Parts: sequence; structure tokens; C-alpha cells
Amino acid sequence: MSIPYNLALQRPPRMVLREKDFIRFSLKQPDRIAVGFSYSEPWVRLLKGMRDSEWHPRERLWSVPLTVEALNALRNGFGSENVSIDPAIESQLSSLSDIEAVRRELRLANYSHQTSKAYRSCLRIFARHVCPKPLRDATNADIRSFLLHLMEHREYAAASINQMINALRYLYVELYRRPMVLGEIPRPKKEKKLPNVLSQSEVKRIFEAVKNVKHRALLMVTYAGGLRLKEVVSLRFEDLDSDRNMTHIRGAKGRKDRYTLLGVAALEVLREYWKAYKPRNWLFEGNTAGKQLSKKTAEEVFAQAVQRAKIQKHVTFHSLRHSFATHLLEAGVDIRYIQELLGHSSTRTTEIYTHVSQLKVAQIRSPLDQISKVNHEENNP
Repeated sequence: MSIPYNLALQRPPRMVLREKDFIRFSLKQPDRIAVGFSYSEPWVRLLKGMRDSEWHPRERLWSVPLTVEALNALRNGFGSENVSIDPAIESQLSSLSDIEAVRRELRLANYSHQTSKAYRSCLRIFARHVCPKPLRDATNADIRSFLLHLMEHREYAAASINQMINALRYLYVELYRRPMVLGEIPRPKKEKKLPNVLSQSEVKRIFEAVKNVKHRALLMVTYAGGLRLKEVVSLRFEDLDSDRNMTHIRGAKGRKDRYTLLGVAALEVLREYWKAYKPRNWLFEGNTAGKQLSKKTAEEVFAQAVQRAKIQKHVTFHSLRHSFATHLLEAGVDIRYIQELLGHSSTRTTEIYTHVSQLKVAQIRSPLDQISKVNHEENNP
């Protein structure tokens, strides 16, 4: 069991350092301090007593989490006059402090947890890139170089680059009040990729391939309402309106509530599932009673069903949502209703499904068929 810093880290008896002795604190990773020193039993005991400390035998050094508390505890334990400290440590601590400030501001502004988590992840990546320079000292040239590195060497998609720019904009404009740092940063054009969509017969094959009633109910409820992965694993039984055949989605993307379809077939399977499992808190619970099913498990359920159904397309759990929207459009449902069911803020987002729908495309005849028809009529008057 780890011991609190203030109790564990009493400075060991003062050592007389020999000429070959050394003590070095350096930045091992963006979030850990590397501690290297000439062997000393008291100092080894000191490191062992620190929270989340780790010994690295290959490099023959210890590491501890990069926090102000940990750094102060090391200074107190080793005696700062004997230590060589990498300036990058203080720089990174400053950056981490600013990232924590972003978290607090996003929370006060009522941003979603997912947005806050994504922004902080982006800022940590940028902090690693500019280290040992702290985030506050980064320039327009640093940001441009960073974004170019992500596109050319890390092959980030345009959407990921734009999210990175959004995070940087929040840090520099909202927190630092320095709009000019990002004023001339261009945004990459988004790729116009079309979603992979399953046919209705393929969706049916996937459902039939799932023997476990809980897993089948999970996939059917997702498809029946065009739900996102996070939405379906966050459902509770009180979110189902069996009288109206609707599902109430609470606090979805953009902090929006909405109603979407449930479907008679999904409701029948849900009743069968309830009798067999009797979940308590969440509609779909994991192996631990009272805990919601993890998103990873839901994805694995879908992937296994696709494999058993022998579907060759490259599809993901989200493809059920894409397929729901496309099949409604092909059935002649007005795109504005589909927009509401999906929870899109604008029909512009929903219009992507017009590009994958076969409703109108199937009615267009290839010019090759026209030529073949003319040749046939000419040769068979």
C-alpha cells in the first residue's frame, strides 16, 4: 500500500556525496519524472514509499507521476542542493496545470464530459510536441509545425485536425485571451467519405446470427432507433415508452434530449430479455450487477455477429445507425423527420444519407444498357 507523501518522505540521513555520485530528475514521459541516482538504500526506500513509483531495470532508474506534490517530495527527500533537475519538468508541470484549468472552465461552461476529455487529450499531445517549452510560450509557428506534423507524419484525418484546432482555440482564446495566436491557422477541408451501410437483409442476418437474447436485444434496439453506441449503453428501462413505441434518449451529443423509434419487434425481444436477466439499474448491464455494459463489449458483440453472419463489408457498431437512417430514407420518410430521430442539429448532416440511398439511384439506367437496347433492336427488327 502506498504511503502519503507527507508521511513517507522524510529526508534520509544526510549522505556525504562522493565525486562519482549523482542525483538527476528528468522527464521520462510527458507525465512521469525519471529519478536516477547512485545506489543508496535509504533513497531506494524513499522511492518505494512514493505513490505509484516504478523501477525500470533496463534503464536503472525510478519514475514517479509528474505532479507538483511528487516533485516537492523528491526535493525534500534528496536535498535540492545535490540534485540536477531537467528544466523540462517545470515546463511540463506548467502545461499540465493549464490543461487542468481548461477542464475546470469547460465544466463551468457545461461542456459534455466527452468534449472535455477530447480537448484535454489534444492539449496533452501538443504539450508533448512543444516540450520543454510550456504551452503559454507556444507561438503561431509552433502550432503550424505541430498541425503539419500530425497531417504528414501521423496521418491525422481532417476531422481530428479540426478537433485539435478547437482545443487549441479554447486554450489560447478562452483561457489565455490570445486570439492572434490562432488567427491565421487554416482549417483542413473535411474528406467527403460516405458511411458503410448494411442492406436490410444483412441486418436481418446479423440479428439471426446472435443467439444470446441480451446481445440480440442490444443490437435490435440500436438499429430500431438509430442510436449511437454511448446512447444505447446508457439506456435505463424508464427510457422506454412501450405505449408510444418510443425510446427517450437523454443527454445525447450536444447535451440534447430526443425521442426516437423503439419498434414492436425490439420490444418483444426486450420482454424476453427482461424475463431472462432482470437487470436492475441499466437496460443493458455488464457482468457486474448494477454496472452498465461497456462500449468495448458492445462493439465486440457486433463484430462477432457480423463475422457469424459472414458479412464481408467493413462495418462498425455505428453502421447500424447509418443503416437505420438510409433505410428510412429509402422507405420515403421525409429527411426532416430522420434528422429529428437522429438528433442532428441541421439537415445538412443528415443529407449524407442521400448519397448512399438506393431509392433514386436504382431508378436510373446505365447508358450501357441504353446502347445495348438500341443494338438489340437494330439487330432484331
